[in-house]
Amino acid sequence: MKKYIITAILLLTLLTCTTGEKSWGFYSEKLADNIVSNAEFNTTQNNTLRTCSIDVPYFEQEKYYTCGPACLRMILASNGIIRSEAEIITACNTTKKGTTSTQISAAAYQFNLQASTINNANISDIEQEIEAENPVIVQIDTGYLDGSNNGTGHFIVILDFQDDRIVYHDPNVPDGKIMSCTTESFIMSWNARNCWMIKFDGLEDQY
Repeated sequence: MKKYIITAILLLTLLTCTTGEKSWGFYSEKLADNIVSNAEFNTTQNNTLRTCSIDVPYFEQEKYYTCGPACLRMILASNGIIRSEAEIITACNTTKKGTTSTQISAAAYQFNLQASTINNANISDIEQEIEAENPVIVQIDTGYLDGSNNGTGHFIVILDFQDDRIVYHDPNVPDGKIMSCTTESFIMSWNARNCWMIKFDGLEDQY
């Protein structure tokens, strides 16, 4: 019996590990206290309205496995490029198994947007982009944010750092515009997915 239990644990570990970097995006229905919705975040600290330093349009993902294309759709829109999720799914070659970071950055070029993918990035890499008002897409493990202990790979768009919190758009949460979590919980969720980051360097020159 012990042998079967150990085998089951090993299989579960392999399924939830970062051996691959595809993300398809799913949250359990239970949200932990370390996630703050837009409404809650905007009424903190003496009811002062909190705004985000970078204005990025928000789009909810249309399928359970399209968090990557939904995030790229937001970035494209912030650069004046309006595309449907279906168009971006095709460009990313997204399947029901999800999308990789490299697929997203390659797809960005199809829409004339320069992008690069960084593995094992640092929190300072994100800060540098945010200071330059460049939102980034990162891959996280949802289990560290929703308290489900059964997290999966998921893409979000990082918008800002405020106090000890990371501010982001989450395409898979109803009204997922301008959410926040503690920096500590973000780093844990990001580390669990090998700190993948997609940065964007503006539109390609047209000749």
